[in-house]
Amino acid sequence: MKHLKTCIAVSLDGFIATKDNELDWMPENVRKEISAAYEQSGVLLAGVNTYTYIFEHWGGWPYKSKKTFVVSHYDTNVTEKKNVTFLTDMPLRAVNELKSSSETDIQVIGGGKFITSLIEASLLDEITLYIVPVMLGDGIRFIGKTFGSKWELTQNKILDNQVVCLTYRYIPPGASTTKISIINLSIMKLSVANITISILFLGLSFLFRKYESNIKLPVKSK
Repeated sequence: MKHLKTCIAVSLDGFIATKDNELDWMPENVRKEISAAYEQSGVLLAGVNTYTYIFEHWGGWPYKSKKTFVVSHYDTNVTEKKNVTFLTDMPLRAVNELKSSSETDIQVIGGGKFITSLIEASLLDEITLYIVPVMLGDGIRFIGKTFGSKWELTQNKILDNQVVCLTYRYIPPGASTTKISIINLSIMKLSVANITISILFLGLSFLFRKYESNIKLPVKSK
């Protein structure tokens, strides 16, 4: 079974867009990285609200060469392309079947509500967050209420404009983590380095004191 992945930009106070669905606060390099993830994927899965918004505001669906599935309660397909399919009959079950039959990983394009529904159904396998150092104050929340779940950090990096990129993998109930997270590994390496430096300084201090005790200072004659 292939993985269902998503990547999304989030403000420091937990919003993914303003009240008017504006994304002008998102840095250009973050836009490019997210767009590149969509372009590299062979199959796209979109929520109907995101699909409709992109179609209406971007002059049509920009990923015409990609096999795209849209989760909706009704078919509002306004594109003439045959590679856009609406999943309206028990859509979440259809997504699970899509994961089972897909030959490639599936990239999710959606907002907080759609991502929340995928998490609630234990369908989302990986999420990449671009944490942008801005506070919007109000807007569309990143995620809604879920049943609670565990995730494991698999990748992390800092972009040029101080955006933190974190990738997490979903851990199903009862599963154990087999990898040490990158952050924990970095902390372990740092701790070992600090211990090594401390031991080195202690050793040098001991040698210096021993050497100092063996030095006899000349006594001035009166």
